[in-house]
Amino acid sequence: MTTENTPEDVTALTQETPEVVAENTTEEVAPAPPEALRGIPGPPELLDIPEVVARIGDSVISGEEYKQQLLGIIQSRMQRQPGGFASQTSSEPTPQDIELAMNSLVDQKVVMMLAERAKVTVDEAEIESSLVNIKKNFPSPEQFEMILAQQKMSIESLKTRIRDAKVSEKFMIAQIDEMTKELVTPDEALQAR
Repeated sequence: MTTENTPEDVTALTQETPEVVAENTTEEVAPAPPEALRGIPGPPELLDIPEVVARIGDSVISGEEYKQQLLGIIQSRMQRQPGGFASQTSSEPTPQDIELAMNSLVDQKVVMMLAERAKVTVDEAEIESSLVNIKKNFPSPEQFEMILAQQKMSIESLKTRIRDAKVSEKFMIAQIDEMTKELVTPDEALQAR
């Protein structure tokens, strides 16, 4: 569901009240105050971001979600820069970081809302299995816990991210399957072989 947005789209997202249209429904996205998202120097964990930065229907994007998303984007960008990973406190969010953080959070919320309407669920065993696989990527449990602490993330928030990713994945797969059924008739499928 991620789309490329133009600077005009992002400006509309943060300064006007755009509409998000998905599956014949229209959800209003309330704007975040531009002063909370633009031109504030400093790392995202020190920014004075409102408690709620956007509303999508009945769902909200919290300031904490936004900070975490922005921090992840900045860290990812810094890792790609020549010279390796620099201290996160030395980086200020760029306009592109701000746009990407907000756009990706809006996309995630819309997909989660649609998945909820479609009654897509993930059981606890799937989440625990994914968590075990993630932990296997670390040399020790202590290393895993240290990285979580550096990311200012708890086990519960990691499980929530895993759950959301799995729900989103299941929903998207179901949507692709449904679209494929609508686009390809059985006769066409046989002729393609």
